[in-house]
Amino acid sequence: MSNTESSIQPGPVALDIDRCEVPIRTVGPFKKSVRRRMSAGTLVLIGLIQLLVVVSAVNASSQLTPRQREEPPQQQPQQNLAAAGNYTTAERQQALAEAIDEFRTENGDIDVSLAISIAGTELTYGDDAAMETASAVKLEILVRWLALRQDGALPQDELGLARDMITNSSNDATNALCTKIAGIGHEVTVPGGTNACVDDSLWGMDETTASDALRVVDAAFGDELLTRESRGLVRELTGSITPEQAWGVSSAANEDEAVYLKNGWDARDNGWVAHSVGLIQDDQPLRIAVLTDRNDDFDSGVTHVERLAELARQAAQGTPQ
Repeated sequence: MSNTESSIQPGPVALDIDRCEVPIRTVGPFKKSVRRRMSAGTLVLIGLIQLLVVVSAVNASSQLTPRQREEPPQQQPQQNLAAAGNYTTAERQQALAEAIDEFRTENGDIDVSLAISIAGTELTYGDDAAMETASAVKLEILVRWLALRQDGALPQDELGLARDMITNSSNDATNALCTKIAGIGHEVTVPGGTNACVDDSLWGMDETTASDALRVVDAAFGDELLTRESRGLVRELTGSITPEQAWGVSSAANEDEAVYLKNGWDARDNGWVAHSVGLIQDDQPLRIAVLTDRNDDFDSGVTHVERLAELARQAAQGTPQ
């Protein structure tokens, strides 16, 4: 019997007819039993009354549902990551813009295009600043190749090229895979992509923005274009980047979070481009694209991209800068 049920137990009422005495339990601070001499008829009446009390208590308890019999569990508030700090999207966007403006002032006013999306909230910066993709376009090339080949067995020679293209950022492997893609003769549109390798083996020189790069990330890890098996291969490859190339958006991840990324870097006439695009697997996946140009050198480009990724996550989650 649960805690809400009556503690009164039904049973026979013991009567001492010869002595005509019965113990009567009192309510309140009095603890002692009181004995009174009564007639047999009175005792029977008392017994009936006790029986009615027991029946009423049992009936009342039986009408309680299991949920009513137990104390309802305490509901723990579920905090949406994108709602941490109770900031609106506009306030987060403003915080991101202010943080990056200050960062650029302190770091030579480099060109920045950035987009981040988490839990349905997307923030952008410098989306009118188009930059050459460099090796960051290799994620798009991987998606295009998988979309073309996923209906059958993946050619092992092409799979080897794709693996080398992503994990080691091999340009030779990319050139060879691009040539094969262009020769297939079927065009696949990758959302946000630059159409690399569609008609020829050229890649890396087309311009993109962070918002478009984020659409490519969506295509790579979402289910609109690629099958489950293809998406698994994307995660396998982008999660196995050679250590010296695993910089970038990984800087914004916590130690217990998986990171899937592809970076791009190269020297240009006006400085170095350094880009990082990918996904951080938190309770709610965080997708991010950071593009930079006019960095003094490769090392400064890496440093800039990593700090920008950190600032973007802080703004998106409403945490202190």
